[in-house]
Amino acid sequence: MSIDGTRITPHNERQISATLMTLRIIAGALIMGVITFSVIAISQGSENPNQGWSILFWVAIGGAVVAIIASQVASAIIPRSATTQGISVERALAIYSQRTIVGLAILEGAALLTVVIFLIEGQWVLLAATAFLILLMLLRIPSRGRLIQWIEERQQLGQLSGNEQ
Repeated sequence: MSIDGTRITPHNERQISATLMTLRIIAGALIMGVITFSVIAISQGSENPNQGWSILFWVAIGGAVVAIIASQVASAIIPRSATTQGISVERALAIYSQRTIVGLAILEGAALLTVVIFLIEGQWVLLAATAFLILLMLLRIPSRGRLIQWIEERQQLGQLSGNEQ
């Protein structure tokens, strides 16, 4: 099997499968943490729901927007800063893992912030922001197709070496 002329060996196939499994487990754990905390927050509720839009509300919404942008920027910067000419498929998988985990972690932090502020403020719209952030995290769960496409893009940019183990 090859990816745009880069030979993918059975060893690389095992690495790809292992990387996907690891990333899916990490993504699932991060997402389930936010969902679990959200369920606990909903069950606890807020005794005094704030009727107005407080500064904390805007901190949560602003934090969510900044996190969405930051996760995209980080996912774009990590491959550029970590790649050099002629990297192996193994190194490309490590870079893909880094960008995926960092992007998910940024979104998770913002989602947890919105839940904490929901607990303080009682503004249900904050849970909508949490749900949106969870959706974005779900969309970042890596698929085999996206991973292979990302490796192909590295090869087209001349960053992936052509003679793999």
